[in-house]
Amino acid sequence: MVFMRKVLLIFLALLLAACARTEQPLVRIGINPWPGYELLYLAQQLDLYKQAGLNVEIVQLSSLADTQRAFLQERIDGMASTLIEASVVASRSAQPLQIGLIPDYSAGADVIIARHHIRNMQGLKGQVVGAELQSLGVVLLARALASNGMGFADIRLRNVEQADVLQAMASGDVQAVVSYPPESVKLLDKTGHHVVFSSTEIPNEIIDVVVFRTGRQVDAAWLQKFRAVWHQAYSYWQANPLEAVALMAKREGLSAQEFNQALAGMQVLDIQQQEALLAEGSGLLQTIVGTCDVLQNVVQMNIDCERVKNNLLIQGHE
Repeated sequence: MVFMRKVLLIFLALLLAACARTEQPLVRIGINPWPGYELLYLAQQLDLYKQAGLNVEIVQLSSLADTQRAFLQERIDGMASTLIEASVVASRSAQPLQIGLIPDYSAGADVIIARHHIRNMQGLKGQVVGAELQSLGVVLLARALASNGMGFADIRLRNVEQADVLQAMASGDVQAVVSYPPESVKLLDKTGHHVVFSSTEIPNEIIDVVVFRTGRQVDAAWLQKFRAVWHQAYSYWQANPLEAVALMAKREGLSAQEFNQALAGMQVLDIQQQEALLAEGSGLLQTIVGTCDVLQNVVQMNIDCERVKNNLLIQGHE
């Protein structure tokens, strides 16, 4: 009996050791508040990552700029962001980055919100305008100014991250600010604020991606499972819109109606649409090059576009 007990203990120890060896490494994905990323959280709430054998932790960050910093500081392994932040990181990262997902396009959700007495973009001349520097905000602002025959010299630019836009507008520190849901929804709920420019005026230019450092944790097989999880979460949302939106809206601090209104300003992509964009010859590489050109020549950012082109990997292009 003693001998059998020892054999059993040895067997259990070996089994536990084997389980430890086969346990999936933790992959931390940073996201900021934005309805287009919420399917990543919905997947967590539905336990889809674990069911797929993935060890994923969703790390909540306050803004796109904050997410970018966390990635460069290696506090996270992947990040959800626009192609703008991904390009900046690809220019500065020692390791190549792999695009794992393309969650959505912005189709009106990214906006410049001004006080009521500023009727249009021309009214921003000489005014203090808040935007996240080296991130989406400054690029949207640059495109909006250029579309109206203006440049940064025509305004007084101030760095304002998304977590601070409500306070900045309430205090009078800025007369306009670049924003996006959920903060833009809260801003527009305030009387006297209105939109003077939106991403509808630059169609297909603002694209969201989820990128990862290349390495042992994230390989082709891992990405295939990760994309399958996104598809499951997307399918659940389509089949159960009331339940799914209730879960996602609550986390964004919005009502279900506000959340759906925010979603109307973006095109959330299903897995087939994503696979088409990730396929070779889709034009995504040209979009990356074009984005980097705007950062370099319009925003005047110090960025190596050739390095971005070679360091931001997409399926079918390396």
